[in-house]
Amino acid sequence: MIDSIFSCLAHLEDTTYQLYEVLFDKAENTRVRLLFGKIMLETINHREILEQMSEDYGYTSGAALDCGNRMGTLYTEALSSERTLKENVLEGMPILDAMKALVQYESVRNMLLRHMPN
Repeated sequence: MIDSIFSCLAHLEDTTYQLYEVLFDKAENTRVRLLFGKIMLETINHREILEQMSEDYGYTSGAALDCGNRMGTLYTEALSSERTLKENVLEGMPILDAMKALVQYESVRNMLLRHMPN
């Protein structure tokens, strides 16, 4: 089961990358764009590590995932938060408001990671 959890976390990292990509594109301040760009690179790195760990356990990243059932509501809440925030930014949500929402989103995501089985 742990192998599929790594794949699910890799999927979350990919969704996180897409969120930060939108934030990067919408940000007008150079320093804020730089911050989002660095976070995008980190999410790529995290995704690649998680995919490799999944493969090390013999689970292919292309296999069908049922992450909501495997990881529970914390996964679905994190995914929903990412997607909703991305949509809101695309619809014109101010970057500052999005950054405030990110703080809340990251706490959900961190809670997910803390509740991972050992």
